[in-house]
Amino acid sequence: MDSSDDHAPPGMKITTREKAVQGLLWRGGVEPRGLVQVQTLPPGATYPSSHTGLVVAKDSTAGYQLILTSERWVNASMTPSTVTALYQSTVNSSRSRQGRYINDSAFFPGAVVQVPDFDPSLANLDTRASSALVGRGLQCFVYSNSYTLQYVGVRVTGYDGDTLTASYAPNQEYNVPQVLEYWDAGAMCRDVITETFVAFVKTANTASVTLHRIAGLSTWLGQMQNLGRVRTRYGNARAALYNNLSSPMCADIPWGSPFAGEAVNQYPCHYGPAQRFWLDYSIDSNNPRLVSDASGLCADVPNSSTSAGSNLQQYDCHAGANQRFELTLWGDSAGGWKLRPLSGRSANLCLSVDGGSSPNTAALEQRGCSGAWDQRWFLSWR
Repeated sequence: MDSSDDHAPPGMKITTREKAVQGLLWRGGVEPRGLVQVQTLPPGATYPSSHTGLVVAKDSTAGYQLILTSERWVNASMTPSTVTALYQSTVNSSRSRQGRYINDSAFFPGAVVQVPDFDPSLANLDTRASSALVGRGLQCFVYSNSYTLQYVGVRVTGYDGDTLTASYAPNQEYNVPQVLEYWDAGAMCRDVITETFVAFVKTANTASVTLHRIAGLSTWLGQMQNLGRVRTRYGNARAALYNNLSSPMCADIPWGSPFAGEAVNQYPCHYGPAQRFWLDYSIDSNNPRLVSDASGLCADVPNSSTSAGSNLQQYDCHAGANQRFELTLWGDSAGGWKLRPLSGRSANLCLSVDGGSSPNTAALEQRGCSGAWDQRWFLSWR
């Protein structure tokens, strides 16, 4: 970042911790398609910080949009309403929506903010492999303050998986040095020729830039779309499922893993995203799916097994009986809910803990319903 406000319009004071990016002012009218400003208001701050976001999913029927931005500024521990997406913030008629939900991941960079559907269009996303991007010239867009959009030219020089390295590309029209730095994480970069968004900035300094390829997040973003539909459907609710021990143990996706095939465990309750599940009645109005609030994947009995002792996993959501659960009260003084996967109902199999009731981390399994303590589940609405 430049250490002065030289690139801001005359008389404009930058009201955040940021400085004006050392680049060129965007003079193309409204923002490029899909580009939005993401403002965050940290606790105790007077003015919001301005960052860059991109509309990577839009479902007007369900009524939501997903905004991709940097996990450096936005993460799932934040209160969603402290994050605001603004469209056409560089003009007087800007429109905005507050965040409703936030997802991030320990497995790759980036965060997704879910907001109610509004004006910005879906961005054109690049689908080329990392190897095909070497040598491409990109424009990386960043909001240097609430009203100013600037861009810096870079050229992709190499890759390692979905991580791209880039050098600064001198602008032939303006003899102005252009650089990015720490505050520009999340700047969205599009191909100069195709005008498709390729990557976003992870880190930057005066010598080089490290980017993450957006197409490398396509599977995760698809799962976030599923989660968006589940969250906005009337009648669905979010809860933690726990055993009523002196130290409650919750159904848990380890580290909030985004990967299909990951085990579903029990773990000491902290009620974070990895331990919150949506009771999704969109497929069956009586027997919901359990959709992870971290991954957007469904609790699943592998291969619809009817064998006692089969451990549960999370998997891509579908309409199968092995992802739908019958919830009924045990109806005795011990209390709790009985959860039976429909695929194992004829064999009277219940959601249980491998090894029985215990304050230890263990896999969840299906086992013959007996009323044991590890088969009695309680719901904490979250």
